[in-house]
Amino acid sequence: MKPSSFASANRPAGSACHSPHRKKTSFGDSILPVLGNDTRLKPMQKHEFPVYPVLRLILVSLFFLIPDHVMAQETSTIRISNLSDAEKAIHASIGWAKNKDLGLLYQTIANDSLFIEVHPDNSILFGFEEFKQNEVFWMSPDFRAISYEIKNLHMVLSESGTVVWFYCLLNDFNEWKNQPSNWENVRWTGVLEKRKGRWQLVMSHFSYPVQGT
Repeated sequence: MKPSSFASANRPAGSACHSPHRKKTSFGDSILPVLGNDTRLKPMQKHEFPVYPVLRLILVSLFFLIPDHVMAQETSTIRISNLSDAEKAIHASIGWAKNKDLGLLYQTIANDSLFIEVHPDNSILFGFEEFKQNEVFWMSPDFRAISYEIKNLHMVLSESGTVVWFYCLLNDFNEWKNQPSNWENVRWTGVLEKRKGRWQLVMSHFSYPVQGT
């Protein structure tokens, strides 16, 4: 028997040299050769490298390559959106009276004991329940909201993006038993807090400037 024939005859079936399940690898292929049911890790060859750590490094590098102005623009867009939504809440807290939409009003103020509202006549309302007692006045057929105007509105958004404080001048034109019942050129300052995605007033202070000072 020739040496080559002897070697072939005595080679164990399915040896690594000519295993029918052996899959050749090339640069970039998986570092785990396909060996049938044999899932044990094989020694890495010189041309093989750990793929996933390299990909992770590339992704992290790409993140830091994002231009600063792009991230700043996204932050600015979010801030503008927050201020826009807060402004809508400010308007809704006055504009609800036109159609006597109590649902809209109560969506835009804090429904708890933390709510505070100070009126020009020095009366102060503490808490949502005390505020609601005015429903008798608002829902009376003798009360009619005519129009309102908000001027010189200035708003500041907190760094956290969850609090806004503001200042404006308010003209609120109404009638009571067909007689004017207005607030004109009233200074309005207040604080809104973003709760469960909705901006709500937690404090409002209405006042007239002191004349002759």
